[in-house]
This record gives sequence, C-alpha cells and structure tokens, in this order.
Amino acid sequence: MHRIQRALVGYLIADLDEPRPAETGLMAVQGTTYYVPVLDGTGSPAAYQPIGYGPDLMSGLVVSDLEDDEVLDLLTREGLGAVAGVTWTADWHAGEISVHDHDLDRALARLADALVRVPGRYVPVAVDRADLDQVTIHAPSGAPHARAMADWSGDGGDLWGAVFADPGDRWPTELVRALQVAARARLGVAGVEAIRVALAEGEPPATVLEADPLRLEVSWTDYTPRRNG
Repeated sequence: MHRIQRALVGYLIADLDEPRPAETGLMAVQGTTYYVPVLDGTGSPAAYQPIGYGPDLMSGLVVSDLEDDEVLDLLTREGLGAVAGVTWTADWHAGEISVHDHDLDRALARLADALVRVPGRYVPVAVDRADLDQVTIHAPSGAPHARAMADWSGDGGDLWGAVFADPGDRWPTELVRALQVAARARLGVAGVEAIRVALAEGEPPATVLEADPLRLEVSWTDYTPRRNG
C-alpha cells in the first residue's frame, strides 16, 4: 500500500457527526466523500497543518501531502483498502497481528499467511524464515506495570505484529514463552479462511477462533469507497 494510505488508517472520516476534539477542524479530501481531521491552532501555514486529532495522536502527514494527483487518484479508486487483524491473550501473555491490503479479501488472505509467519522461540532464525523486515525486542523499564515486548513488521510495512509478556523476575524467559504461545496462533489459519468464505457468501462469520491454548479475536475494517465498514 502507498505510505499515505497506510498513514491515514484511523484518520479518514466518512461520518461528519463522528465526535472529535474541539480544536480539530475538518478538511475534505478532493475527489472522495472523505474528510480528515486537521489541527488548526498550530500557527503553521495552511499547507503544513498536521493531520490528526491532537499532539499525541498524529498521522505523520500534513495537508500538502494530500495535494498530489497520484495520492488523490489512489484515494478515489481504493480509499484506504482494508485492515484485518487478530488479538489474543493467554495467561500472562498477549499478542496482536494486523495486515493492510487493497481490499478486504486480500487483507484476510494475508492475515492467514501472517499467522503462519509468527516468529517463534529462536528469533534470528524465525526472522529469516518468515521473511520479515525486522523483529525488535523491548526490555521492560522498572515501572510497576511494564511489560516485555517483541514486535515485527514485514511486507513493506503492511504487516505488523507484537507479543507482550508480563516480565515477572525474568523478562527474557517470559518473552520466550510469549513467542512460543504466539506460534500456536497459526492454528487459526483455517478459521480466517472460513471468515473469507462467509463474507463472500454474505453470511455472518465467527469472530472468535479457537487455537488451543489461544482464543483469537478477529477484526477487520474496510475503507474502500464501495463499502465502508
């Protein structure tokens, strides 16, 4: 996906009645039925006003980023595509994976593929095998509720995942256990494929998949012009 399509996920507004902070204005996206939130009170020239809901919730874009014929054509034809993801919790461990693609069917297909590519215990080997762009290990701080985390990305930024662990006294051990638990998520592949079939047939799909010992919560959002969800 184009970097601007990716950056706008969560910031494109179709419903003008959607609540937003008082200091946030709206800008129409030319050629589409969408708007984006703009921070008016920054003192910047209009073309450089940030797109976002507040200083702590920014898209990384400014107004001029959307004044490009290629970008406007993409938004008119494709919207932002679709995002599909799963989350899970098991004991002291949790995780999430999301993917972004041009339409919902392909997003779900890539989600199934991403489940198979979850990094396992031996991270350097897993990175190479899964063809991920990067895996990062985060050691927890001394804060009472800090957690250890491993996150990864791939496919040019369209795939993102993370595993969290309550560090206890030995955070490396707990993080390894969290990665071992996450590897069980691949058992949900068949369930994601069943969701694709159900959606294609107009049936209500299951959104909770059993992947012992995990319960995967599946979610998706379709930003395409023909069917916003």
